Amino acid sequence: MGYSPERKKRIPTHAEVKINNAYLAEALDISEDGMYIFSPHTYVPDSVVDIAVTINGDTTSFSGKIIHVQAGVGFGVSFPDIPDEVAGLFREILKDALKEQED
Repeated sequence: MGYSPERKKRIPTHAEVKINNAYLAEALDISEDGMYIFSPHTYVPDSVVDIAVTINGDTTSFSGKIIHVQAGVGFGVSFPDIPDEVAGLFREILKDALKEQED
């Protein structure tokens, strides 16, 4: 499966992300099935990374698969096995953001 930025609605965000419990980065957008992470560290496409993301003061952890890399800029990650509670959190964030855009 190739990188497709238009697969799902993406919402701009600025959330702190910790990669592999080692590197701090920033999520720049989020969708129901992935996010784009701004990071100067380069990762290998198709590799799996551990992600801890802090949104609204709450931190949650899960694994993601790197699907697209822009060396020195960042990477796109998908969530092939995201826990239901994390998926629910992301759906709520997206729903709230879409509602604010409509208002």
